[in-house]
Amino acid sequence: MSGDAFDERLFFEHDLATPLSNLQGAHYLLRASLPDPGPEVEEALEILRGNAKALEKMLYWYWETRRLDESWPAAPAWSAAALAGELGALVAAHGLPVAPPVAEGALDAVVLAVPRPELGVALLGAAVTLRWASGVVPRWTLSAQAGTLRAEYSVEVPEEALDPGRLLRKLWWPARPPVEAALDPGLPYLRVLLERGGGGCELVRRQGAWRLEAWLPGAPG
Repeated sequence: MSGDAFDERLFFEHDLATPLSNLQGAHYLLRASLPDPGPEVEEALEILRGNAKALEKMLYWYWETRRLDESWPAAPAWSAAALAGELGALVAAHGLPVAPPVAEGALDAVVLAVPRPELGVALLGAAVTLRWASGVVPRWTLSAQAGTLRAEYSVEVPEEALDPGRLLRKLWWPARPPVEAALDPGLPYLRVLLERGGGGCELVRRQGAWRLEAWLPGAPG
């Protein structure tokens, strides 16, 4: 379909965004007018609120993933030395339902040339996604290996608890309660960032656990 016949950005940012805003407004008005709703009405209000939030998150991460893939932001080289601490501070500041990463080895041995804020969002989003998809708080580490940054996440759940194909395709994983901060993208965001930076990721089954292994080579010297 030609651009003249269909404007994708208009469709998503206006045609879909308008009824979404109306749904959110309707929820607000209903909640304000019913200070003491019964259990059935309360359940209906929560369904309305939850689905409006899910639509908002999915639309947001669709465009952020597209933006990252199509308009790769220029970034000066930076040391990964403080990365684990920065991510831990974001976990604490926003009350994310995950543990902070554990740094293994000297991260200052890696110099990266990918956009710093976006990498942090991608790494945190992977942890949040695994938390809600598996029902278990993942253990995750950041390490430096031969000039490459490695992030490894592990969740000890039965093999059937996760569907790798589905997990790697979903732009956002439903959360209860939802994460309010824009720090919860699905794994496609991480994969796009890593591949644009020359790295990659895979979800594998090892020793009774699902492991998400991500790698990002350092900037050329």
